[in-house]
Amino acid sequence: MAARWGRALLTGAALAVAGALTGYAVGGHLTHRARRPASRRGCLVGGLAVVFGALLAQTAVRLGAEDSTIGQPPREYGGVGPMSAGRFTVPAGGAYAIFSVGFSPADPDCRVTGGSAVRAAEPVSVPPGDYGGDAATYAWVATVRVPSPGTWTLDCRADDPDASYVVGDVPVIRGAVGEVIHWPVGAIWLLGAAPGLLIVADSARRRRASHPAVLTATGNT
Repeated sequence: MAARWGRALLTGAALAVAGALTGYAVGGHLTHRARRPASRRGCLVGGLAVVFGALLAQTAVRLGAEDSTIGQPPREYGGVGPMSAGRFTVPAGGAYAIFSVGFSPADPDCRVTGGSAVRAAEPVSVPPGDYGGDAATYAWVATVRVPSPGTWTLDCRADDPDASYVVGDVPVIRGAVGEVIHWPVGAIWLLGAAPGLLIVADSARRRRASHPAVLTATGNT
């Protein structure tokens, strides 16, 4: 059934106008309340927002990356684990993804060897998952770059001796979230905590601004 885009756009525009008018009316009615000095409640709410924002930031980035992935499940070239020989063959040089299989640890120390060259894999700070097929679910945990096509040896050290990892094509992720998953974890926490930090800073500024007025009123009395 074809979507009725005209009706959907008109309905959305009407709702946006109604919401704007309602917000304007309510904002005008509560203007006098906004002039009051900020209480400690603002700092408390901001502090809670900082904690929950930082805790949920990684989950939000991971889910965003999974939902923004386009294309088919990544093609496999080989891997390492109890059921793999530890080698993979790629058709060209370039970047390839290392995926953890199932519940394998998401922070392995992976290295690729070919001839006399040893290349360390670059870990993904927030590994997106939900890749693979019906047999197993994969999570993108690292990226390795090889200079040329051929057969390479993969060695991944993890806490689980039975962990399995496979090499495949790098997932294509739309939008900025494809870059955010490679940020340092501390930067992602700070990004999630930013709204709460703004609330705390604004509450502290308003409290400081209210102190001179209080002192002046006290001195006049």
